Amino acid sequence: MIIYYILMLRKYKLSFILTLLLLSLFWTRPSYSQQTDSLSNNDKQAHAAISAGVAGVFYVMMRSYGKKKVDSFLGSMFLTISLGVLKEITDKNASTNDIVADSAGAFAGSLIFLTLDF
Repeated sequence: MIIYYILMLRKYKLSFILTLLLLSLFWTRPSYSQQTDSLSNNDKQAHAAISAGVAGVFYVMMRSYGKKKVDSFLGSMFLTISLGVLKEITDKNASTNDIVADSAGAFAGSLIFLTLDF
């Protein structure tokens, strides 16, 4: 399944590159969680919101190329969570709570588009 999504990324690399450029804007910003690692601070909300938006972009991209709804839902979640984990690996102040927020945002963003019957 992972190889399938990697091959799909090669096929639609322009959309993927544009999404990575959007994400790079957020990778270079200073982290809000340098002093605290609470689940309620602005950093976690930013992680969830950005992940929801990225998951929505991936979902719409996959649906526009004819993928089934379930495949688009699972694929957009997988790709978004993978990018969130990659971001945390490269972050100086890595946090498991950030990954939880990324995962929740990815799920919410994918679910919103799935329920809108897009």
